[in-house]
Amino acid sequence: LPAGWEVDQKSASIGLLFFFCLLTNLGIKESAVFAKVIFCIHVLVLTLLTVLGTMHMIYKPDLLYENWDTPYPLVKVHSQPSDSVNVESFHFVEGGIWTA
Repeated sequence: LPAGWEVDQKSASIGLLFFFCLLTNLGIKESAVFAKVIFCIHVLVLTLLTVLGTMHMIYKPDLLYENWDTPYPLVKVHSQPSDSVNVESFHFVEGGIWTA
C-alpha cells in the first residue's frame, strides 16, 4: 500500500467474511473451478511474497544481519508456586533459542 494508507483489520475481516457469505449464497461453495481460482491466487500471492522477500534480503542485507545479531530477550519466570503472586516471586532467565 502507498505510504499513509492503513488497513483496519476488523473491516478487512468483515469484508472477507461478507465476500464468502455472498459466494455461499450464490451457490458457488462447491465449485471446483472456483476452488482452482482461489488456489491459483494463493500460489501467486505466496510466490510474490517469496520473490519480494528474497529481493529485499538481497538489496538490503543489513536488516537481516541486524536481526541475527539481536540478543535474545530475558524471560520472566515465576519461581515459587503459590496462590499469591508478588514481585519477589519472579526472576529472569537468560533467553536462548528455546525461549525465543
